[in-house]
Amino acid sequence: MRIQVALIGHHHPDVATTLNNIGRQYVLDDKFDDALLCYEDALRIRCEKLGNDSLDYAATALNAGQILHQKREHDKALNLYFKFLRIVRAKFTNNHYVTDVLRSIAEIYKEKNFFDKAIAFYEESLESTKVVLGEYNSEVALIFARIGNIHFEQGNLDAALQAYSSGLRVERHLLHPDHPNIIMALTIIGEIYMQKSGWDDAARIYNEVLELQHSTFGVEHEDISSTLDAHGYWRQQNLERMRQAITTDDLMDTCVSNSALPTPVNKDHFSSSLPIELVSSAPEIFIEGTKVIAKT
Repeated sequence: MRIQVALIGHHHPDVATTLNNIGRQYVLDDKFDDALLCYEDALRIRCEKLGNDSLDYAATALNAGQILHQKREHDKALNLYFKFLRIVRAKFTNNHYVTDVLRSIAEIYKEKNFFDKAIAFYEESLESTKVVLGEYNSEVALIFARIGNIHFEQGNLDAALQAYSSGLRVERHLLHPDHPNIIMALTIIGEIYMQKSGWDDAARIYNEVLELQHSTFGVEHEDISSTLDAHGYWRQQNLERMRQAITTDDLMDTCVSNSALPTPVNKDHFSSSLPIELVSSAPEIFIEGTKVIAKT
């Protein structure tokens, strides 16, 4: 690059392209600080020579934003993500990279505990992804899952159930019936029904999970043990319902003390049985994002 700078000067757009490409290599080598320095230098040159509305500027802004996201410098990352969106949306109606950036913005807001904003950007990314990739796509299922995760963590069980069920519908269209993703989605849905005291629906879901686990893993897999535990809890609660009904009838005739009634169901009984982990979306599109629009 020294020769290039000597021939055309440090502020030439071609130098910015070289810096951008060097930054890519640093990313591949996991040298993110060095990559960020290259991207920031390229960003200054492209802004000065090409303007802050150029696609080359947008590409480098995205590259730098993803590194800042990786470094958890959220406000700086958001600033560059929004610059990217402003430029690209002015030139393209829908773009696959726009959907990725919308999802990354949602993830940052989730990490900052701005849950309403996170859901709003996930939903915007969802609609954009459907347009670009179609309704039955693995990325659509992923976004439904992340929307469900936020609702689940916030205790919004009905909204979580709707999101997870929508994701399951997509996955059933794409995957083999006994795929692990489908089993996991069904297990989460079963747990939600348990927490909502929807015992009959929970039983129906867990019976399906057991059938799939038996056919996939055999009869002694540890996941089957967990499902049987959940199914056993459903049976216990079903018996409690029957006992409560009988006790209520007896009260009409014998005035049994209220102390004979069963203990209320603990909805948090299974709250730790299915840890639902959220992983930042920045690494997922990191390498892919470095290819956006940038000249080679």
